[in-house]
Amino acid sequence: MTRRLWALSLVLPLILFALPAKAQVEPPTVNALVLNASGDPVGASLTLEVTVAEDLDPAIQGFDIYRRVLGDCGSPVRLTDEPLPRGAVGFHQYFLDDPVATEPGVVYAYGVEVVDADRNPLSVTGFHVYVGIAYAYWGDAVVVGAGKVVGGGPPYPQLDPCADSCFHPWWIEGDAVTPYVDTGQDVLIIGQIYCSDFEGCFLRAETVVPTDCAVVPAEPRSWGALKSQY
Repeated sequence: MTRRLWALSLVLPLILFALPAKAQVEPPTVNALVLNASGDPVGASLTLEVTVAEDLDPAIQGFDIYRRVLGDCGSPVRLTDEPLPRGAVGFHQYFLDDPVATEPGVVYAYGVEVVDADRNPLSVTGFHVYVGIAYAYWGDAVVVGAGKVVGGGPPYPQLDPCADSCFHPWWIEGDAVTPYVDTGQDVLIIGQIYCSDFEGCFLRAETVVPTDCAVVPAEPRSWGALKSQY
């Protein structure tokens, strides 16, 4: 197994074109961390973007990235051999390839853990913008949730996951779930996952299929494999 990692850092302040001091780029005033991921048949590609301001907690020394499969209750796998370094004041990008994440229709979940010099996890409250989770998948039909749809109040209904699964109780957007709200019917939700710093993560349902949580496998499978059971 081979993972490729490389980094790009822009350390501030930076003098552009040797102009007078007023042309200096000011140090950032907001601490931010954003993880992005995308999937294709050869694996997932991840980008971690970190903006370090002068007031970021000095105890924060690095970042570990973990992978798990959405809906799987197993332990996450750490992908970083060593924590990605915090870096100096400025903007930093880290790029990581995950060649294991290749199965079509399976959602691979990636998370960032902020750590100290001894690799102990720390709070992320020092970041004004923090999107520390991302999802990678490919294929036309992706199972993003299983369980009941409940009326969680505006703006969207919410997923009540199957008891033996580890799907998240996300808000669900899309008219396809409307007929199943508060009916008690178990469903499979096929669609997309979207995450932002403002709203968190939510599901966009494209197709909703009645099911029974008793027959939803603990090991996540693609929709193509699951529909053969019905």
